[in-house]
Amino acid sequence: MGYRTVSRTVERDVPVPADELWNLLANTDHLDRSVGLPPVAFGPLEVTAEAVYREARARFFGCLRLAWQEYPVEGVRGERYAVLRLFIGGPFSAFYGGIEIAGAGSRSRLRSFADVTPRTLLGWSLARGTVEKGHRDLFRYCDRFAALALAAWPAFGQ
Repeated sequence: MGYRTVSRTVERDVPVPADELWNLLANTDHLDRSVGLPPVAFGPLEVTAEAVYREARARFFGCLRLAWQEYPVEGVRGERYAVLRLFIGGPFSAFYGGIEIAGAGSRSRLRSFADVTPRTLLGWSLARGTVEKGHRDLFRYCDRFAALALAAWPAFGQ
């Protein structure tokens, strides 16, 4: 039985200039640790006639081991990035997600999107909750940055 892709997009204004927001979110290692994602172990770069990817592995929730092929990040510096992950076994088949940033002055519009294709009923259940949590955590991360920046430099938000 195939499961329908869980697709969610969230957009919100963020009180951070677009270039600062990009610098914050482009550091994906720091972002991942700050929102509670586990460390990822990457294998060597694989180059085939069909694709370029790296195998990756991580343990989620302390017990769920996932492995996937991670394809190169696509994007435009300062505007957007997205990544495709094709899972090797486990509850998910695929993940495609990323961010888009637009703005002028002291505010930005942040769009976060994620498509998770479950392989199993557990995957379908996990995808729904995980995608929603991911969006919430991303925007909380941005809010914390904005609050710290305003506290350190009151003119930041003007």
